[in-house]
Amino acid sequence: MQSYELAGLEIDFAIQTTEKTIGVDLIGFLGQYKDAFSLERYKMFKRAGMRIFPLAYSEWEKFSESCLDAIRSF
Repeated sequence: MQSYELAGLEIDFAIQTTEKTIGVDLIGFLGQYKDAFSLERYKMFKRAGMRIFPLAYSEWEKFSESCLDAIRSF
């Protein structure tokens, strides 16, 4: 999995629409991205103008459609 950089901080991936950009913190995916972001990292992204959606990888595997619905309404 490739990460992306925003304001000097790495994020698992980002979703961009015409209305907004949302960062996704994919928690539990094997490898270097398995841990959740710290509260300080969430605050730093917020100051940079990026909202972060925490998403458990196990939830994504089981309920991807409902996860997409939750991301869309975030």
